[in-house]
Amino acid sequence: MNIQTEPQENHTLRLVVEVPAERLEVAKANAAKKLANRLKIPGFRQGKAPYNVITKYLGEATILEEAVELLSNEIYGQVIQELDIKTYGPGSVENISYDPLTFVYSVSLQPEVELGDYRAVRVPYEPPTVSDEDVENVFKTLQRQHAQVEAREGAAEEGDRLTADIHAVFVDGDELAEGAERNAEKVYRGDPFFHQHNAKIDLNLENKPILPGFAAAMLGVQVGETREFDLNIPNDEGFAEKIRGRTVHFEVTAKAVEKVVLPTLDDEFAAKLTQDEGSPLTMEQLRERVRLNMEAQSAEDYDKSYGERVFEQIMAQARVKYPPRMVEARIDEMLRDTEERFKRDYRLDLNEYYKITGTNQDSMREQMRADAEAWVVRSLVMSELVEREQIKLYMHEVDAVLDASVARMNVSVKDRRRFKGEQRANVANYLLMNRVMFHLVALGRGASLPVLNTSEAPTPDPVVAEGEVRQTPSDE
Repeated sequence: MNIQTEPQENHTLRLVVEVPAERLEVAKANAAKKLANRLKIPGFRQGKAPYNVITKYLGEATILEEAVELLSNEIYGQVIQELDIKTYGPGSVENISYDPLTFVYSVSLQPEVELGDYRAVRVPYEPPTVSDEDVENVFKTLQRQHAQVEAREGAAEEGDRLTADIHAVFVDGDELAEGAERNAEKVYRGDPFFHQHNAKIDLNLENKPILPGFAAAMLGVQVGETREFDLNIPNDEGFAEKIRGRTVHFEVTAKAVEKVVLPTLDDEFAAKLTQDEGSPLTMEQLRERVRLNMEAQSAEDYDKSYGERVFEQIMAQARVKYPPRMVEARIDEMLRDTEERFKRDYRLDLNEYYKITGTNQDSMREQMRADAEAWVVRSLVMSELVEREQIKLYMHEVDAVLDASVARMNVSVKDRRRFKGEQRANVANYLLMNRVMFHLVALGRGASLPVLNTSEAPTPDPVVAEGEVRQTPSDE
């Protein structure tokens, strides 16, 4: 066979294969025999008619069509094997021409990832400290959670608890024209910011509920009174980037105002909070426990964000090639997830959503494309890193987490078994990602890379092998 390979820019390969005439003749004979087995030709037993009779009975075009179909799959597999092409999924026939018979195939290639000198990546490691003020804020929250309330006569004062109907909308930005297609990345004038009936808000000027200025705007309000005012969303990371600096109009109707009586932070309060323990704690002991828990949580949160920053630098220097099919497959998955969520939360399928929003599947796919591409790159780099670093997870580790979970469940043995089967992949991925982040923290700090503990009689093969890591929707 005459074979030409033409690499394409999108990490696919174009194969042009010219088929020898004698091979086509053999294929036509096989095709005729295959077709004859399905027919009853007068004067012959089924499948026993000679080639010329079958051709006359069915026509040369029918025989040729069947032969070409048989050859297209056969030749594709042979060429892929002979040239040792690493494919991603099945190929497709782009074109078929005759005289001579020539197939043109499009082949998606396996993705390629070059991490570069990723072990040289360094990121400053500056974990935050837990201050006395941080600890005090926790106790202020505990005070309010265990506070006593009593109805207040007259106007609301600072520290009171307000029950209100709150409706807030954006009053700046572009207005969505009637019949125009909504851009999911934009927030339009008139879009809701906050809407809740009987919302309970503590009028604490220091904590700044909802938005800075809200508590101050509601001081002095009386039951039944409605107030309207505008507030600006701060330009900080506490809010989505697309709404930072935007102006919101509030309409708030007071339903109830209550005076909040806070408990004293003493040993009696500490004992009340820890009364279910064998030995209730004093306030000093409780403060120490709270501090230690906060320090542990702060360190865990910082390490996660730090590991993510290290990984982002590794991604930035990585060279990744992948075929478009990977992105399309991810978009397919995102569409299925979206439809399932719509059906579950809104009892709405995607076709109904398209009608309501004036969109269609093509436009939704395009909206998802950037996220899908980012997900593919992230997954490929993560998988390559896991493989290069030989990070593994063993069956006994996953089972230990699942066993601990089901031990707390008051359900039947059958339900426990089903739960373990359904959650095994999720737990495995979660544990592996934690292990990867632990690895990245050590890498970014320039510390010795951790030696993983696999001494507990591991299974011969890891439950999650290197390179099989998968990113979740929260990472998309």
